[in-house]
Amino acid sequence: MTLRIDADFDGGNIVVVSVDEAAANLTIRQDSNGPWFQWFYFRVDGAGSKDLVLRIVNAGVSAYPGGWPGYQACVSTDNETWTRAQTSFADGVL
Repeated sequence: MTLRIDADFDGGNIVVVSVDEAAANLTIRQDSNGPWFQWFYFRVDGAGSKDLVLRIVNAGVSAYPGGWPGYQACVSTDNETWTRAQTSFADGVL
């Protein structure tokens, strides 16, 4: 199955730069009322049980890049139960 990533739902926010079977480069979309951005929320389809590498490549120039070190992204498989994903921030990429 092909890996698909989108944010086409209420509150969704991500732009897909590139994607392959197990990895993707993403950017956070700029807020509609100003030049800043920090929030991201998206869905992934077609991953099955594969481990993925999802890189937010513009995190280093977000509104508060100081918030990324130590951050752990939230993930859910059913939109009801949420856990934290292994997350790192290095060289401006989350």
